[in-house]
Order: sequence, then structure tokens, then C-alpha cells
Amino acid sequence: MKYLGWCLASLSLLLVLPSVVPGAMSLLAFYFSLFTLILCFKTIKTQGGKFFKMTMSFTGIGLFIFNDYLRVYGAYEKATWVEKLSLYTIYFALSLFGLYKIRQHTTKP
Repeated sequence: MKYLGWCLASLSLLLVLPSVVPGAMSLLAFYFSLFTLILCFKTIKTQGGKFFKMTMSFTGIGLFIFNDYLRVYGAYEKATWVEKLSLYTIYFALSLFGLYKIRQHTTKP
């Protein structure tokens, strides 16, 4: 699981690059980042929250700063706030669930 964690964290960092590309590529990069975040749930039980937190951070940076469609400032003009908020909500829900699993794992005797 250690190698899986490093691979997923590296992949989420690499997925920041296609987020800058305008058009559908930035949305595909976001969806793949969410997929790596979901896969990173497997590493919580064996490696703690280190890899999940790294993956969550890289995905969040790509989402809020670099993603051409979803970034907070200077985003694509045709992106509505409803679409943005729904995708932000998915990210926050997955992140909160992962943080809950980390807390549950660390407080378990």
C-alpha cells in the first residue's frame, strides 16, 4: 500500500498540469483527481492519513487555483456557479469523509 500511496500522490500532482488546459481537458483532470482521491481511501488503513492528505492537498490546489474551468478567480466564462458549487461539494464531501476515516483509524484502540 505504500507504493500505491506514492503513486496516487504523484498522479494527483501530475494531474495539475492538464488542469490549466482550457476546455474539457481541465474537467477530465478534475474527475481523474477525484478518482485518485477515492482510491487513496485504501491507504488510510495501512499508512494512516499521510498519502490521503497529500492527495487531497494536490487535488485542492489543482481545483481552486489551477483548474481552468473551476478555479475561484479567472475561470471559464461559461461556467455557472451551480456547476462549480456542485463539483466543489463533491470534493469537500470526499475530503471530509477521508478525514473522518483518518480520525476514526487513529482513535481506534
